[in-house]
Amino acid sequence: MDASRSDPVYLYEVIEAVIAAAEMDLDQREEAAFREISSGNIPNFLRRFQEVLIKYDSGKGETLRGVLGVMPDYLAIGSDDDFVRMPLTPR
Repeated sequence: MDASRSDPVYLYEVIEAVIAAAEMDLDQREEAAFREISSGNIPNFLRRFQEVLIKYDSGKGETLRGVLGVMPDYLAIGSDDDFVRMPLTPR
């Protein structure tokens, strides 16, 4: 869906998608969100991972260090111009 569009056909598609999501239970909505995310339907700005440095001191003189790659925001479904942030239930 393209946020810059306002033609009647596009608006009908948006309304249909909202109604379909509203009629789903939690498991169905999350399965639909997972399908969209796993098929690559996420904004490009979420495809760039941010590095987070971590450090753990064992208390025995040993220090472990690592780098995690994390997404900078909630997951989102859609394009850079037309997306919805989609919090999911941890499983």
